[in-house]
Amino acid sequence: MMLDLPEEEEVCWIGEEFKKMKNLKILKVKNANFSTGPKYLPNSLRVLDWRGYSWPCLPSNFQPRKLGILNLPNSCLVFNTPLQNFKSLSHVNFSGCESLIQLPDISGIPNLIELCLDDCKNLIEVHDSIGFLHKLRKLSAEGCNRLNKFPCSINLTSLETLSLRGCKSLKKFPEILGKMEYLKDVDLGSTAIEELPYSIQNLTGLITLKLLCCGELAQLPSSIFMLPKLESLKAASFRRCQILINDCEEEENVNFIESSEVKDLHLDECNLSDEFLPVYLTYFPNIETLYLAKNNFTILPSCIENCLNLECIYLDKCKKLQQIMALPPNIKCLSAKNCISLTSDATTLLMSQEIHETKRTHFIFPGTKVPDWFDHCNKGSSVSFWFRNKFPAIAMCFVIGCLDKEPSYLRSKIHAFINGKLEFGSYFDNNLRMLRDHIYLFDLQQEVVHPIYRLVKSVSEDQWAHVEIYCTSINSESPRGIVKWSGVYVYKEGNNMDDVCFLSPNP
Repeated sequence: MMLDLPEEEEVCWIGEEFKKMKNLKILKVKNANFSTGPKYLPNSLRVLDWRGYSWPCLPSNFQPRKLGILNLPNSCLVFNTPLQNFKSLSHVNFSGCESLIQLPDISGIPNLIELCLDDCKNLIEVHDSIGFLHKLRKLSAEGCNRLNKFPCSINLTSLETLSLRGCKSLKKFPEILGKMEYLKDVDLGSTAIEELPYSIQNLTGLITLKLLCCGELAQLPSSIFMLPKLESLKAASFRRCQILINDCEEEENVNFIESSEVKDLHLDECNLSDEFLPVYLTYFPNIETLYLAKNNFTILPSCIENCLNLECIYLDKCKKLQQIMALPPNIKCLSAKNCISLTSDATTLLMSQEIHETKRTHFIFPGTKVPDWFDHCNKGSSVSFWFRNKFPAIAMCFVIGCLDKEPSYLRSKIHAFINGKLEFGSYFDNNLRMLRDHIYLFDLQQEVVHPIYRLVKSVSEDQWAHVEIYCTSINSESPRGIVKWSGVYVYKEGNNMDDVCFLSPNP
């Protein structure tokens, strides 16, 4: 049975109408405001989905031994006794139940697979029994602002996902009593958790650990390096103090540090200084993507060369960054938007022909001119050349600034016309307020949405084709960014320079 009214209406009844429906298996109610609470619900129910259930409890005579799904979001539930007689229950959704203050003993639900407590704004306590439901796969209590009592220990052998994001009053993370090899994702963002237990090493299947905006967390346990599958560590926005990793100098931990498999490391806004940044790079030798935006260090140290797998670095708004001593050998992407203190030596390194020639890169950083080694540049938002036989592999450079010396947001689109016909367009975004001119230097083939090198069908062999490439602002805000200079470079390897020219080949 489904009662889904177009808009919320009052339904008048005496509350005993379900007594005659002894074989009812599915009951779904939405947008119905009943005049009184149900005095009876069929024990035959397999699914009870009642959104906005307006009473503090279920009927006392309700003993649904075959009920599998219980969805009561945005209800007025208040549990004062343990949940019993729900032996078959596998999925429970109490999200948005603002009257729920405590989740009682749920050991009487041994087959529970999924429990959602999201946005229970007044939930203070979750019973310890939740930590020992061996069939539980997903546990979510996001946005429970007042939650401060969570099980002190857990051993959830089937758990795959745990999210406590936004539990701003939660200070302690439970001890892990045994191996939990199926837990892949843990989100503790915006909690008040002060420390993680050394027993976190028992989360042997953990892939992603999110610690965004955990302002009270001052250090991580060294056992984090013992997590064999951890690939992504997101520990951004530690504004109170820079996050440390304890016990790392113990000899027994060295091998774990060297074998850390973390590939995606977020340390944005972690108050990192010149003293600690080299230490972090040592902790995570196998990273592929590194986020360091809004930090306080002044030097990107030379030891970053030892990060052999590192391809992408994000340094946006590191306003104190002055020197870049080296870059990883396999760097492909670097974003240094609004790094306004970079020295000329640092800028020279970022414009190095050797780096861009061999790596086919995408770099964004403060600067005012197209590199000298580019084949051709032009003042304004477009640059052109001629080619024949095949479209050459090229790098592009645009110098983008602001009108009237005011900071500006900028969203741009690259257009390429071949013999006057639009062949492709590709967007790139700058979601920061640019404080000065920036250089966008990138490999065109890596940037475009479509493979231009297969799109060019209108060009005949041995015929010269004219190419015009534009970078235009599509930002509707004012002041708008402007493209001051444009440049093109033809890679020497793999291109026949006799098939490219920058002055018209036609008489």
